[in-house]
Formats: sequence, C-alpha cells, structure tokens
Amino acid sequence: EMSAIVGSMGHVGWYRCPNGHPYAVGNCTYPMERAVCAAPGCGALIGGQNHVAVAGVTRVNATNISGASSKKGYDASATLGDASRIYELYGVGRAGQLACRILRFLVHSVLLAAAAAADPGSLDVPRLFFPHARAPSQERTCEELLLRRERDWDAMAAFTGLQDRQLSLALQLVLLRWGGRA
Repeated sequence: EMSAIVGSMGHVGWYRCPNGHPYAVGNCTYPMERAVCAAPGCGALIGGQNHVAVAGVTRVNATNISGASSKKGYDASATLGDASRIYELYGVGRAGQLACRILRFLVHSVLLAAAAAADPGSLDVPRLFFPHARAPSQERTCEELLLRRERDWDAMAAFTGLQDRQLSLALQLVLLRWGGRA
C-alpha cells in the first residue's frame, strides 16, 4: 500500500522524522517551514528553514519509504521501455537522465561483447535476459542486446539533438573524461 502512495505522489522530497515516520515535501523538495510530525503520538519537529532540515530529520529516497526492494546487479527488466516515470519519481534532472542513458548504453555494450564471446567460464549473459528459458540462446541474447543498444542510442540522439557522427564523438569525449585523459 505504501508503495502505491509513494508512486502516486509525483515529484516530492521524502524525509523521515527523528522517530522514523515518513513525510513528503513538495515544490522544490527541500524544507522551507517547520511543522510537527502528524504520526499518532509522535509530535517530533519536522521540516526546516531555508532548505535546511531540522536536527534529527533524514532525507531518504522513495524506495526507502515505499519498502520496495531493488535487485543488486543488473536487472534486465528495469531497462525496458520509457524511463521517464522512474526519472520523475526519483527527481533525476536532465543531465542525470543523459548520464543514465550513457551508462545503459555502455552496460549493454559490455554485455553484448560478453554474450558474443560465449566463454563458458564467463558471466551467463543469456540468463540475465531469459531467466525462465530452459536453454536461452546466444543468438537471441545478442539480438536483444543489439536492440537495447539501439534504443539507448536513439534516446541519446533525441535527448542531445546530435546526429550519429556527432553523438559518437561526444560519447568518445565522455569516455576520455571518465578515464581521466581529457
């Protein structure tokens, strides 16, 4: 039930009072006024002033509030479709959205290389994408990863307004900077 409430709230900042009760702050998502926790029997001071929370209040993300658990590692189902709802829920700005797309593209590229190599001692990439298949094929896995890379590329191109050649150069610059060479 809490997960549904959190999901319906839209863009808000989530906090816990000093006694652990959750509450949300709208608008800019940072506290601008003080209040008293409305949880029965609590009465702790919450909120804050000038974007600074009162002592004992903790800012948390929506997952911490909703009780939703996240899988560790790569979750193939989490990279399907439009991510805008996830970005909105967690308050990811435009620069963060592009960074997420770049990382997805890179992860899908590395997984594609691993799947194509089909080294028996390496990561079982087909199982990531087809966990319930009796014997997931290498070919089907590579096709899926190529499709995901293409979607990531198209999303980056649409986001930046760059043509393929410009986008590939921009991506190369990003990789060089992350590697500390530019």
